[in-house]
Amino acid sequence: MKGKAVALFAAVALIAAGCGGASPETAGPSEGIQVHGDWTIDVYDEDGTLDQHVEFSNALLTSGGQWLASVVTGGLTAGTWGIIARDQNNDPGAPCGDGASVCQNSNVDVSVAGGAFTLSAAFDATRAGVVEVVETQTWSCPSDSAPAACDENAAIANLFTGTTLPETIAIEAGQTFDVQVEISFTTG
Repeated sequence: MKGKAVALFAAVALIAAGCGGASPETAGPSEGIQVHGDWTIDVYDEDGTLDQHVEFSNALLTSGGQWLASVVTGGLTAGTWGIIARDQNNDPGAPCGDGASVCQNSNVDVSVAGGAFTLSAAFDATRAGVVEVVETQTWSCPSDSAPAACDENAAIANLFTGTTLPETIAIEAGQTFDVQVEISFTTG
């Protein structure tokens, strides 16, 4: 599935290039390509009861646009994906692990359907904390690397999409939270 996500990126970039697309940072209101991230975070109590359901959107980060251009032009090999949930200041206040400043999951499920791809991950809260910022992350390697060898242990991390949440999500120790982000592309 990860290869399909990279192929999707390549197809989108070719469409944008063929349409005279501009980068997301310079695109006008009716030109270029748009990258959308639609997020869902569900927080569950220890007994499996849904405690919170939050939906919001985010956008392509500058570093994500640079990464995408490097992959499409052959400068980098795309690797695995990750999801990051953290507090706004990167303080050790994230609910994952003792003293962790971020909740990071690189064991992300990737599925591709209908011109979009979806990243899904689950987190266990080992202590109380807050989630205020979310980001998608991808790893990349030099262009002569095999994609299968390009993971968080052997690659360069790149932030792709991200946003500050409209409202802080408070999470208690023992809760779990599932994160899903659908990344889609539009032109025009």
